Amino acid sequence: QTPPEEKLPEISGNKVYNPETGRWEIVMEVTEPLDTVQWLDLSPEQFPPIRSDASFAEIGEPGREPGQNPVSGVTPGGEKKSTYRMGVLLPFLANRFRPSDLSINENSHWALHFHGGMLLAFDVLKGEGLNLEVQVYDTEGDEAKTDRLLRTEADLQQMDLILGPYRRNNVRRVAEFAKQHQIVFVSPYSASMGLSQDNPFYIQVNPSLKTHCEAITRHVRRHFRPEQVVLVVRDRPEEKERLQYFQDENLRISGSRDSVPFRQFIVREESSGLSELDLTPLILPQDTTIFIVPSWSSESFVYSFLRQVAVSLLEGDHAIVYGMPQWMNYQRVDFDLYEKLDVHVSSASYLNHFDPEVQAFKRKFFDRFGTVPREEAFLGYDVTLFFGRMLQKYGTALPFNLEKEPPTPMLQTTFAFERVVNQPTAAPERYNPLDQFENKFVNILKFENYYFQPAE
Repeated sequence: QTPPEEKLPEISGNKVYNPETGRWEIVMEVTEPLDTVQWLDLSPEQFPPIRSDASFAEIGEPGREPGQNPVSGVTPGGEKKSTYRMGVLLPFLANRFRPSDLSINENSHWALHFHGGMLLAFDVLKGEGLNLEVQVYDTEGDEAKTDRLLRTEADLQQMDLILGPYRRNNVRRVAEFAKQHQIVFVSPYSASMGLSQDNPFYIQVNPSLKTHCEAITRHVRRHFRPEQVVLVVRDRPEEKERLQYFQDENLRISGSRDSVPFRQFIVREESSGLSELDLTPLILPQDTTIFIVPSWSSESFVYSFLRQVAVSLLEGDHAIVYGMPQWMNYQRVDFDLYEKLDVHVSSASYLNHFDPEVQAFKRKFFDRFGTVPREEAFLGYDVTLFFGRMLQKYGTALPFNLEKEPPTPMLQTTFAFERVVNQPTAAPERYNPLDQFENKFVNILKFENYYFQPAE
């Protein structure tokens, strides 16, 4: 039989005699002076503090296996070693070379220059005392070849760090391989999101499209009001999806649901020529209008839009256009329009050719390889040097310490890594969610004096 529920009496204070009423009454307020405590510092030699032994660390936190890292509940197995092993997977395309060929396959140059930059970084790391054993593999730019390497090359499972490859599908495969074997995996080129889930060993060097959009939004909001901004995309699903990146970041910056959203302008496909498009309602008279155009696949669309903006401006009107990094490589666009419309673009990298360190790298590269370094040579150098130093500093637990590092300027970019959750809506269902780490630093460049240079 269940015992009857016990009821606790009401908590009351002390009884004191009240001379005005002639009765003993209960008081709820403290009327007497409180005792004070005299603290005495004890000698730590005579009274040493109680400390846990090593076995306590193996117990772990509730809901987590012993030894698991707080990040994503993954056991990193981090350790420092006297020698680290690095695997490099790059598309050298040696299978396409023939001895009778007078030149190397053009598509091989990306890997060759990237690897050349790596070799120069190895020289620096060796001088700093880092011992590396490096094995280089040719993926041949082929998914089947990459799969075969991951299955048959037993040494890859013993690597402390894997660097590469190039293609997105190959990156996806290597990311899962690295997650399975708890190997640090650095992807230097792919900017695709969502290639791996719950994978703290996956480190993406190239900022994603979402990160570019957020960087543009922050730069715009530092200088302009939200009502000045117009987002422009073509009427295509993949372009309209990008609008949300800008609106979400604008909302985050404003910090209020009542904030002013950016205006949106969707160009119909039948208006691809834009010759009859009226942009006048979008332009603020006697003010500055900011057009953000996250579109790059059609150079003719971008050129036509810029031209239409230019002819729509009246005296006293001003427009600034923000675009994407691919705009810097356009061949047919009129650069007078870039100058007139004060075009800005986001970019993962920027090379200051007047920088003494950049000039020194060029000389070293040319002296060693007999050719001028391409951008991927700088990328190979920066990535190898940075992560070699991180290995030396943190050992194989480097991913779990990346966020401790302040933004680190390199030759052609800055590294500022943050954890990323690719599907935030699903994150509450997972303990301490983390899908990967991503470099969040993006340059904002402006076209001035007929070349792109840092906006600030």
